[in-house]
Formats: sequence, C-alpha cells, structure tokens
Amino acid sequence: MNNIIIHYNEIALKGKNRIFFEKKLRENIKNAFRGLSVTSVSRLPGRILVEISEKNIGEALEKAAKIPGISSYSPAMQVETALDKMKEGALKIAKEAKGKTFKVETKRGYKEFPLDSIAISREVGAYVVKKSKLAVDVKNPDITINLEVLKNKTFIYSEKIKGSGGLPFGGSGKMLSLISGGIDSPVASYLMMRRGADLEFVHFHSYPYTDKASIEKAEELVKILNQRRRGSVLYLVPIIDFQKEVVKKANPKYRIILYRRLMYKIGLEIAKNTGAKALVSGDNLGQVASQTIENLASVGAGIDVPILRPLIGFDKEEIISLAKKIGTYGVSVEHHDDCCSIFTPKNPATKSRIDDIIKEEKILETKKWVKKIIKNIEVKNIG
Repeated sequence: MNNIIIHYNEIALKGKNRIFFEKKLRENIKNAFRGLSVTSVSRLPGRILVEISEKNIGEALEKAAKIPGISSYSPAMQVETALDKMKEGALKIAKEAKGKTFKVETKRGYKEFPLDSIAISREVGAYVVKKSKLAVDVKNPDITINLEVLKNKTFIYSEKIKGSGGLPFGGSGKMLSLISGGIDSPVASYLMMRRGADLEFVHFHSYPYTDKASIEKAEELVKILNQRRRGSVLYLVPIIDFQKEVVKKANPKYRIILYRRLMYKIGLEIAKNTGAKALVSGDNLGQVASQTIENLASVGAGIDVPILRPLIGFDKEEIISLAKKIGTYGVSVEHHDDCCSIFTPKNPATKSRIDDIIKEEKILETKKWVKKIIKNIEVKNIG
C-alpha cells in the first residue's frame, strides 16, 4: 500500500472556516512527512489523501498519530474504479486482516458510477464470501472493509487507526507557553496544541545558582512536543537575581506569588513582541499553595492577554496519564532544581490580596526588574 486516507471530525463542523482549517492540516501533514518520499497531499471530500512511497509508509503512520487535527487514518490500497477491481482489492484486504466475519461499507464520491453505495457493498461482499471463508456480520464484524469510490480511482482499507483529534496547530493563532521541567506544563502545552495553538515556549531558570538540569529538561520536553510540528522557539529567562531580591526585601509568604507574577509580566512582554495572543500555564486548581483561586487571581491580575490553564480541573492521575501517553513523563520526573522551589517559604500565603502584592512589587521595583531581565533572555530554536 502506498496511500494513507486521513479523516478529521471537528474540522468538518467549521462551516465557512472549514477550508482554512483543512489547509492548515494539509500543511502540517506535509511538514511532518517531509523527507518520506510523499508524492502528494490532496483534499478529498471530507478527508485528505497522502500518496507516499510504500517503503516509508510505516514511518508515516507513526508520525500521523501525533499530528493534531487527525481523528483517524488508514493505510489504503488504490484500484481502478471498476467493480471487478473493487472485488479483487476487497478480497485481498479481507485475507490480510484478522477475523472471521466482515462487512463492506462504501462511500460513493463518484455519483455517476452505475451502482449506488448499497449495491456496491452488496456485490463486493458477495464476492468476498464466495472467495473466502469469511461470513457477513453487519452489526458486529471483525473486519470492516471500506471502499471510497472516486471517478478514476477507488481506495480500499480495513484498518482505522485512532488519531490525536482536535484541531490542526496554527489554526487558533500563536501563543506562549510557560514550560518548566515538571509534569504539568508539557501536558498543558500538548492540550493547547490539540486546540490549534501555534506555541512558542518560555522557561524561567535560576542558573547558575542551580545547575543546568532544568534548562536541559525544558529543551528535551520541547523536542518531544515538536514531534507534532516542525521546530519552535524556546526563550530561556534567568530570574535568580530577582529571586534574591525578593528574599531580601519581600514578605516571605508572598515569594512564590511574586516569582509567578514576574514570569507572567515577562511572558506578556515576549507575547507583545512576538504577536502571541495568550499565555499558557500548567496551573491546576488547589494542587499547590500558589494555585488557590485567590492566588491565581493575584498572579494573573493586570496581565492583559488571556492566561489559558487547560489543566485547571484535572486531577494529578489524569495529568500523569496524559504525560505518559504523549511521552513527556519520563523526562519530567528526572530530578532537577526548579526555580520556584528556590527559597520556598515555610508558610506560603494561600489567600493573597492583590493590593498587598502590589505593595510588595513597589518595594522590589518589579517593573525595572522586568526590563533588566528581558535584556538577558537567550533565544533558542529547537528543531
């Protein structure tokens, strides 16, 4: 087989914007399959056809599993749009598949074909029964043989592999994800990529007060997420000097909130400079002291782009399960010194008030720190 039929669900509901999202998905597929001897990536009614060298189809199927916007995909045989060719192709597919029962489902895109969909399925099914040991079961078959009938060619397949679903990345605009070396933020990034976000990443670190482990982990996590796209930008932001200033001058119970507010303020400036329309965070309601509803309100006050928190209602087991599914868990659980864990207070505030936080920021002169830190940002292109 040298064809892959790609199906999508949510894109089909987009009305007048459907063509825009289909185009994005086709672009993303082309990028993901670059170097795999792809002949064409073309649009069929309600799906996308990838014509590819047979020797590369296995690798392409692995990559397809990670492309947001694909609901399912199938390696497919191509035959002439003639009934005898359909019968022979369906029989070959049936013999290669495992099972004792089958049914045939036909989509007739070429309406001028002399038989309608039901008649094609009936004729092909009868041929398979005659030439094999399979029995028909239209309600609960072991094998479903799919025929997609076009004017000059028909595609036949039985395997339907589940994709990641969602929307193609880039369809919802550029966003900036605050990524740590932990479990949550890479999962939050993945979920936003599934909603069409074209992500750039920002990582805050305390090097050289800590080693480079968190930086290296952030780079590795972005590489894993990039399996769903081709490359992205990572901003590495040093904040240790600000943290030392907080320890000297601020009320200890507000330290984490002050760190987090600095991160959002810097993230906001990067977003303004790059055209990002939102910030993405791995916050999870009530998981730690800084993530109470009062503290989340304080941390986000005055940030005039949306702060998206896709994990806000998840429990930890759900997050871990997703991290394992997308391949980030193993990296995330490796030990590192997180910048927010430096100088952690014994009794952090759980119900902060923004007025109190603003008073602390005036003492710290946080605005000056934002300008100073931005000058020292390192920008990396992660392939």
